[in-house]
Amino acid sequence: MSVDLPPLPQELIDNIIDHLHSDNISLLNCALVCRAWLSTSRLHLFAKIHLHVPLPSFDTPSASRKFNRLLRLLYKYTELVPHIHELQVHFECEGPNPEYGLLAAGAEDTLLLPSLLTTFTHVRHFELSSNLSASWHSLPPRVLHAIDTVVRQPSITYVRLSSWVFNSWKTIASLFQHSQNLRGLALRSTELGTVNEEQEQELRPGSSGPRLEFLTLDYVDCPDLGSWLSNEHQSMMDLTNIREFRLAHSDDNCVDRLLRTFGDSLERFHLKPGRIGLQPMTLERCARLKSLRLTLDEHPASLVWVSGVLTSIPVPGILEHVAIEVYIDPKKLMGWRAIDNILTRSGAFNSLKEVAIGVFAHPANAEFLKVQEGLVGLKEQGLLRVYQLATKSQKLCSELTPMISSFEEC
Repeated sequence: MSVDLPPLPQELIDNIIDHLHSDNISLLNCALVCRAWLSTSRLHLFAKIHLHVPLPSFDTPSASRKFNRLLRLLYKYTELVPHIHELQVHFECEGPNPEYGLLAAGAEDTLLLPSLLTTFTHVRHFELSSNLSASWHSLPPRVLHAIDTVVRQPSITYVRLSSWVFNSWKTIASLFQHSQNLRGLALRSTELGTVNEEQEQELRPGSSGPRLEFLTLDYVDCPDLGSWLSNEHQSMMDLTNIREFRLAHSDDNCVDRLLRTFGDSLERFHLKPGRIGLQPMTLERCARLKSLRLTLDEHPASLVWVSGVLTSIPVPGILEHVAIEVYIDPKKLMGWRAIDNILTRSGAFNSLKEVAIGVFAHPANAEFLKVQEGLVGLKEQGLLRVYQLATKSQKLCSELTPMISSFEEC
């Protein structure tokens, strides 16, 4: 027996579609149901745009058709533009070509990319990446100008740059100098050259740069990274309000200097020292620290170093989450009992909700069980979680760095 259901109000249907904001397949199906469902579905479908740019020829037939189609669509349906909040631009390079640049000869005048980029006036999250470590200055002037226009938009709050080579950190400092609402910056697989005294005078020390809250530095190669980001250049990048910080495989021994620059604003911190080894580091100024994650490679004194770091945290503290990942033979790890005593001592870390320990061993392995035995105090309090590292269920990426904020996707 068929039953005729009364039609739902369009406002209720729109609300249901809103819950599908991250399900593109369902949104596409909704958009095809009827005209009344199209508008809401389209707003979510266009919330995130990903542009794939082939190099050295920007104007390949396939790319030109896609860029032209999107440009005409945005010109026709201008109401879509305010709903485009995330923009990813990926430059697919055929090979490094530092001498002649990334653009094929004669293609500059036919570029649709600059016009398309300047159309996005309400972008909040902006990501620029390449499949190779491409030279930033090899991009055409019109493209660089369009990127600068996007970054200057008042709506921009987060920018991520991946796999780029800059002549100096002056370029990045200048790029974000007028991004006053920028709150998050991520650099990954990035090379930054040094700046001489004459170039440093051109950085307008009297101007104020963005006041960052989120900073991620993954595989950043810069001889004077600590100098650039610390107090010496706060006029270009204010780090006194950093809440979340991740540092992985930096060649510069800058972590302690940066922590002192952040002061007491830091809430979440993830460190993977990598090839530079265990640097001297203190968290004595991090009175607001809520989450600490340490990812450690082969080093005989790893747990001794961890104990020193934990001891430096001001107490009584508000620390809620601790994660220690050790990609080391468990037989070489000594010192779990000391870590247990630090984290369970009376009145020190009463706010703790979880201590996660990643061990490079199978759960049935005797060394795995010894970790649990060494952390018996945390186990009795119901705070301990010990898990196996490098299993197939884990997503293995080159940096092995878990996300620390909603900005990052790993």
